[in-house]
Amino acid sequence: MFAPLRGFTGRTLPASWHGFPADRSKGGIKKFCGGPSAGNEVPLAWQGRALRIDRLVALLDEGGARVWWVLDYKLQQGAEGLAVYREQLTTYRRAVEALRPGDAVRAAVITGGGELIEFEPPGATGGA
Repeated sequence: MFAPLRGFTGRTLPASWHGFPADRSKGGIKKFCGGPSAGNEVPLAWQGRALRIDRLVALLDEGGARVWWVLDYKLQQGAEGLAVYREQLTTYRRAVEALRPGDAVRAAVITGGGELIEFEPPGATGGA
């Protein structure tokens, strides 16, 4: 069991939750659908700001290290219009990094079509 992130209740995603794309087999999003360390609408306070992350999930990578995923749903948006959300996801990622030092944190958008589009950290190569 993971040590909890303060403000993170670990609520799991109901199978019928209306915000999550119906086709969960696309784009590698199935791994974000459940588990004991996953929550929806996760409230965080960081640098005097109130944040609400659509979906926060902790998974283990191939080597057994914890990786937090900050996920934002953009259900009406196509992949071509997502670059404007980079700053929002960067803020969310930095907040989780500050609360979970030493853990890897990744950030991505999930589109209404079930596509996972990862935003690389500033200074990284590749990604959106």
